[in-house]
Amino acid sequence: MRSDSSPLAAAREEPAPRPPLSGAGGRNAPVAPVASRGRTLLVVAAVVLVATTTLFANLGRYPLWEPDEARYAEIAREMAARDSWLLPTLYGRPYHDKPVMYYWLTAAGYRVLGRDTVAARGVSAVAALLTVAAVFGWAHAVWGLEAAALSSLTLLTTVEFLALGRFGDLNMLLTLLVTVGVLGVHRWVRRHGRGLGLVLAAVAAALGALTKGLVAPALIGVVALVHLAVRRRLRLLRRPHVLLAAVVFFAVAAPWYVAAGMRSPAYLRDFFLQHHLQRLIGDVRLHPEPFYFTIVATALCFLPWTPFLPAALHRGLRERDEATGFCALWAGIVVLLFSLPTGKLATYVLPAMPPLALLLGHYWSRLARAVPDVRELGLLRLGLVAVASLALAAPPIAIAATAYLEGGRWLSLALLSLVLWPFGAVTAWLALERRYERAPLLLVVVMLVVCAAFYGFGAPRVSAVISDASIARMIAAADPARRAPVVAFQTRGGSLPFYLDRPVRLVDSPRRLRRVLARRRLAFVVAHPRQLRALRRLAPLYVWRERRHILLATQPPAQKRNDSEPLTASGARAG
Repeated sequence: MRSDSSPLAAAREEPAPRPPLSGAGGRNAPVAPVASRGRTLLVVAAVVLVATTTLFANLGRYPLWEPDEARYAEIAREMAARDSWLLPTLYGRPYHDKPVMYYWLTAAGYRVLGRDTVAARGVSAVAALLTVAAVFGWAHAVWGLEAAALSSLTLLTTVEFLALGRFGDLNMLLTLLVTVGVLGVHRWVRRHGRGLGLVLAAVAAALGALTKGLVAPALIGVVALVHLAVRRRLRLLRRPHVLLAAVVFFAVAAPWYVAAGMRSPAYLRDFFLQHHLQRLIGDVRLHPEPFYFTIVATALCFLPWTPFLPAALHRGLRERDEATGFCALWAGIVVLLFSLPTGKLATYVLPAMPPLALLLGHYWSRLARAVPDVRELGLLRLGLVAVASLALAAPPIAIAATAYLEGGRWLSLALLSLVLWPFGAVTAWLALERRYERAPLLLVVVMLVVCAAFYGFGAPRVSAVISDASIARMIAAADPARRAPVVAFQTRGGSLPFYLDRPVRLVDSPRRLRRVLARRRLAFVVAHPRQLRALRRLAPLYVWRERRHILLATQPPAQKRNDSEPLTASGARAG
């Protein structure tokens, strides 16, 4: 095994160790070495710079994506525009799917930054940055500076964390709150029930309840109980801090739920019955997936680091480090709990990314200090070979899959994957030369390059296909006085009213749409192309734009007014 030559060796700590915190683990638990203050500040600054650049660069360059990102941005826009902060609405109608915390923060961002794409995605980006900071702080306190840096960079460059950190939805905020809550519990247990760690966990759980319901309290509570049982410290539940934490939780979470229930009893009924109970017992309308779906999703979402988890777990079992065991327990509980409901999405496993990154970051920091055994060396080589194979095979697969998809519309995006080839070759060379200690730096660089390529060149191309921003620009240019009604016919994309900054009528009935069109000389209709068959029986409509959504109007575009024909009864243009 070669000596450690990683560029992160500059973050290696001084050899003089400090005593472990009480309750840190068994006799083989490693201690966190002391680093000089200047070195610590340098590493912290580097991690902050990389994280901030990765999460915020070009954040507003590409329009919102349909449907989720645009929907959440529009709900917050309506909240701010109507100055109604109690119950969320979409298209002016009550929206019962989620609580209100994310919309509060996003609407507040509109007030500060203005109603733009950066503000719409800002809550997720800030939450991701704070999650990286929480991981860094905990790992630095428990394992030392190098483990903290490696854990943070591993988390930042995980596929799902990187994607959702720049995506405007609730999942990253939920992950931040779960992470803070679980780490607060761990700190409280390590300090034998002293300190405010449990109160911090209660605040995080309450804010999580205001973000996505019972998910955050359930995850934090189950991890806390299982950890106490494994550590044989259930007696800590008798401490006064437990009662204080319960009071704090209800004091933070209950007021909004009480006020929302008084204003709209249907809100809480729909929220808890449909979006909690029915997901748990299995509703075929709510993303039904088999039990193993969450395990597969976790493995895919943790790429490119997944192939190295077996080696990290192997060493963790050998060293019996308490903190490593806690991270494995935390990740396992998240995956297990999200495997139980019938309704599942890949985004649900995002709260498992921080503990997995901590587990792997600690492993990388100790790779050069403790000689791997034969089995661990084999697992490391297998991991490098797997990563190299994925990097080399992904571009031709992506190009072949998109060459004829939708007329080759996605081919230019697939061509960006060619940046993986040189990294795949370097990874294969590392496997042959057994330079395992250089793998983390290489993977971080790979993911940062992929991120820059995708969000610099690929994301705008995705938005051009799936966003309604261009439709909004056409409507705004044709109707600067904002007098013509805009109707969304049997579609609920949120970016259209967001970019128009005015209400859009949601119409599902052809008869009602006919009445709207009959009353106005100029009116706009946005629909899916498959709805042209239903629209052909209405008033004469002219097609203005055809993509994911089709834009129609009761008048032809000004530049084509002389040669445009309306839809005929056959659903095609006349002439």
